Amino acid sequence: MTGSLQFVAVGQNFQRVTVRALDTAGDPVRGANITFQLLIGRDTGSDPSISIGDTTIQHRPLPVILGSSKAMLVSDVNGLATVQPTNAGISGAITIQGTATSGIASLPFAVQSFGK
Repeated sequence: MTGSLQFVAVGQNFQRVTVRALDTAGDPVRGANITFQLLIGRDTGSDPSISIGDTTIQHRPLPVILGSSKAMLVSDVNGLATVQPTNAGISGAITIQGTATSGIASLPFAVQSFGK
């Protein structure tokens, strides 16, 4: 998978996320059905933590979900399928959490814009 973890400044474009479908022998699979699911959210920015001695306990609240998208693609002759994450017209810093799924295999990815 390429583009699986990205950080860009607000206003910049994300790079494409590409996955490759392979069979058990490691050969590319043409025509594999790959589903990309993306959740667009805004991080709440709060990361309260409690430290006790050398142990730190963090509670990370869920982001505020602003939108979602789903794309069902078919892999090409090289087993590749690509999706272009976008801010979907939402201004400001966002986080996109996604998965690429084919059959029982699933790969997570995340892209985030930061700044004002």
